[in-house]
Amino acid sequence: MLRIDDNLLIVRHLGGLKLIDNKKNYSKNRVAHLHMRVNSVADIMAMPFNVYIQDTYNRIVSINDACVSTFGLESKNSALGTMLENVYRHKSYLQETLDNNKIVINSKEFAFFNERFRLPDQTDINNFTLKFPLFNSLENISGIVVFGINSTNTTDSQFSENMTNLVKSFTAIFHGHMSSHSPLYVIPNLFTTREFEVIHWVVRGKTMREIAGIMKLSIRTVESYFDKIKKKVGVNTKSQFIAMAIN
Repeated sequence: MLRIDDNLLIVRHLGGLKLIDNKKNYSKNRVAHLHMRVNSVADIMAMPFNVYIQDTYNRIVSINDACVSTFGLESKNSALGTMLENVYRHKSYLQETLDNNKIVINSKEFAFFNERFRLPDQTDINNFTLKFPLFNSLENISGIVVFGINSTNTTDSQFSENMTNLVKSFTAIFHGHMSSHSPLYVIPNLFTTREFEVIHWVVRGKTMREIAGIMKLSIRTVESYFDKIKKKVGVNTKSQFIAMAIN
């Protein structure tokens, strides 16, 4: 099982994150000299979001207090080694999450997802997640770092505020790697949760029909969302929007 120590440094690497053992070959000064933004695992776990790290076998290997509370788990210690199936507690919700994990691992790129899980009292929760592949020293994917925002029973303004805080945190982690023109940077101030879901699939090459199927909406509704998105960012076509997104 992947071993996580709170004192390990965590830095951006390719499309994801990478752990560095600062007790061996690196120090914070050396990493800073390489122009990397440095945080420890403890720093990441202290962020005001649901945060957990899983290995490639879908076992939780590190988790913060906020996530323990959100998932309805007993404690951080008891959560370690827990399989995701014991967290999501719903077959289709679990499968969605496992499919999303495969996307992150296979693409080796971070991605946003709107996931769901079920609490012990049978309450269903929407959890908007940002997932980063975690690279090891051999450049292989050893796990996934997951940051989540509970979007159940929140207004658009509350969700927007939470997203703003999330993006600010990761702008710091990426240390200027994200463009101020990127949708990831401007989304919190512009878009609703549904519009953000449409953006997620558009930039991944999905058609309006495919997005409608994924989101279980009519094609006309998805097109309406995308028309609003284009208007908000000042473009007229899908190709213009995608060009802006990838740049």
